[in-house]
Amino acid sequence: MILIVMSLYVLNGETMFKRFLLALTMLTATAMSYATITREEISEIDKKSKKMRQFLDEVVKLSKDKHYAEGIKLIDKRINLVKKEIKDKKLKDKLVSFMLSLRGEFNYFLRNYDEAISDCGAALLIDENNGIAYYIKGHAYAEKGNQSMAILCIRKAANLGLQQAQDEVVAYNL
Repeated sequence: MILIVMSLYVLNGETMFKRFLLALTMLTATAMSYATITREEISEIDKKSKKMRQFLDEVVKLSKDKHYAEGIKLIDKRINLVKKEIKDKKLKDKLVSFMLSLRGEFNYFLRNYDEAISDCGAALLIDENNGIAYYIKGHAYAEKGNQSMAILCIRKAANLGLQQAQDEVVAYNL
């Protein structure tokens, strides 16, 4: 079993790390696909699940403790490991895109909105179907006061099936 949580909520100004790492808790035999990761990719990830689980546990702990700068360093190390360890280009790209989104979220929490936008942009260059990256990028644009880009990004995330973005589109009539 592996766990990849994908869920950030902003409630009353309080951020709760829940988006990144919610969508891949599953056994290989019963693997369901997440919007950006296929069953075959999940099987490949599962082969390395011990390392991935350890990484995710560390990231979740750093997030809960609000040690975002340390989390960014850990993510950068893991990106380099994924680039070296995983031979399948498609899988490698999905994982690197996911981790860049995660780094973008941590930069968002640090109020480094330009870096968050940049990280998510890099993630989207690798995987244009990364709804998480669009969602975080949209919120970073909103914090910078660029409402039109924020709306475009959140709508794109919603169109890619990200529930939080769909809820916001409906709630705020985007």
